[in-house]
Amino acid sequence: MTKIAPTDRAEIVRRHGAGESAASIAREFGCSTATVQYHLRKAGVPTAGPAIPPEQLPELIARYNAGESVGEIARDLSFSSASLRRAFIRAGLQLRFGGSASKLSPAESEELVRRYVAGESTTALTSAFDLCPTTVEAYVKRAGVSLRPAARSTRYGFTPEQIANMAARYQVGESVAQIARAFRCSWPTAAHHLRQFGIQVAAPRSKVDLEAAARMYRQGATSVEVAKAFGVARQTAERYLKRAGVELRPPGFQLKHIVLAEFRQGLNPHEIATKLDITVEQVLDPIRAVVCRRQTKGMERSHDRA
Repeated sequence: MTKIAPTDRAEIVRRHGAGESAASIAREFGCSTATVQYHLRKAGVPTAGPAIPPEQLPELIARYNAGESVGEIARDLSFSSASLRRAFIRAGLQLRFGGSASKLSPAESEELVRRYVAGESTTALTSAFDLCPTTVEAYVKRAGVSLRPAARSTRYGFTPEQIANMAARYQVGESVAQIARAFRCSWPTAAHHLRQFGIQVAAPRSKVDLEAAARMYRQGATSVEVAKAFGVARQTAERYLKRAGVELRPPGFQLKHIVLAEFRQGLNPHEIATKLDITVEQVLDPIRAVVCRRQTKGMERSHDRA
């Protein structure tokens, strides 16, 4: 389970109380929905989604039959997808396979099955109907047709025919990310097959400015704040910070702790300000606070002895 700092746990509870969904909070903090729900339950917050009103169900079924997916309807009305799917099944609604709207009309579906039975491969039908291989197979199975044995696949699970299809899609303008989504694999796997096919694929450009991220973190920002600033997950931000040579702080560690640690090592305020790329005033504030606190304690002890 992803470790969440105590301050972040309080923020999770606050945002959930303000009406934000667990899935949305999980995306912001770069963790899973299950992790968010775990911390909410630990804080005594109920995590069950709102019940689906029976009087609203006919309208939801109509939206589903019109082509919207379970996920789209659930997000729009702040229901959980699982709850909505169960409500549809209890109402006797036959769900579309894959949970998404069918891309083919009944006539197109019949044509796809006819061509498969006539001997065309899944890969050829994937290109012809602009579907992923899994969806093509689902149409064939739903029509009661048994799938032919697959051709010998590579160690990554793709046949030479499928890899050729990847290359063809890349050459007509699809991105590696789009191809990876279509074939349900990772970006590196799709890029590997394209390179094996003789296509030069450049590494994806980093969304994170390493120098700016490192400076922001050294100035006291948390890894979650850095992640939000660059639009990536927290784990991704931390990976880039490590790549920039930054030593990650323990959860809850703040700028004042960094300043005081440097001060205890013998650096003067100007040296600390230069090292952390902050103002001298930002350095002096926590030092003054410590000095003031010590003076107050000294005066209290003197008063007690008197």
